[in-house]
Amino acid sequence: MTTERPDTGPEDTGPEGAGPEGAGPPHPGPPGVVVRTARPGDAPAIARLEGLSASTRRALDRDLRRAAAVDADLVALIAEPANGHLDARAADDDRAPRGAETPATGHLDARVAGPAAAVGAALGQVLVDEGHVLDLAVEPALRGRGIGRLLLDRLLAELTQRGARAHTLEVRPGNLAALAVYRAAGFAVEGRRPRYYPDGDDALLLWWREQERRV
Repeated sequence: MTTERPDTGPEDTGPEGAGPEGAGPPHPGPPGVVVRTARPGDAPAIARLEGLSASTRRALDRDLRRAAAVDADLVALIAEPANGHLDARAADDDRAPRGAETPATGHLDARVAGPAAAVGAALGQVLVDEGHVLDLAVEPALRGRGIGRLLLDRLLAELTQRGARAHTLEVRPGNLAALAVYRAAGFAVEGRRPRYYPDGDDALLLWWREQERRV
C-alpha cells in the first residue's frame, strides 16, 4: 500500500499499535514486524521500497536528518523484520510478485530481507495543529498483512504527541485498499484535488478530526 506525495501516493499501524484517541481500533500488525523511529542511516533501506513517492526519495536524506532533531515537527518511521526475515506467505499469496519467496522456505529473498531490510516506512509532519501524512509505503510482497495499518497508527500517535489535533492526507481514488485502511482508522473523504498527480489523476482529500471522531 502506498500514500503519495504529489509526484507519485499511503497504504495498509500503537505506541506500537495505538493511534490517536478516538480513532478506529488499533491494529496489532503481523508477528515478527517491529516499527521504530527511522534514523539517517536507514535512508538506503527505505529508498528501496516500491511505491515510495519520487519526492520522498529526493528529500529522504534531509527528512531523516530533520526527524532526528530534538523537538522535530517531522516524524519518520521504519518497519522491519524483528529477526532479519519475514514469512511472505499470506492468505492472499496471489498478490505477491513472482520471486518474492524462495521455494524452500517462503521467506523473503535477499532483495527484501536482510540486515538493512525495510518492509515499510511512513513519514508525517505537524503544521500548526494539523498532522499531514506525507508518505506511507509497504513492500509489495507483504501488503494485506497489516503492516501499513501498524505504521499508520504509530505515525498518527507520534503526530498527536507533537500537537496535532487533526490529520490529513491525499490518496488516489482508485487505491481502494488504502481507502479501506484509512476509513477503518477513522478518516473520512472531505474533498477532491483535481489533477493532483503528475499523470493527471485526481486525489481524494481525507481528514481525521478529533472532535468529530469522539462524538
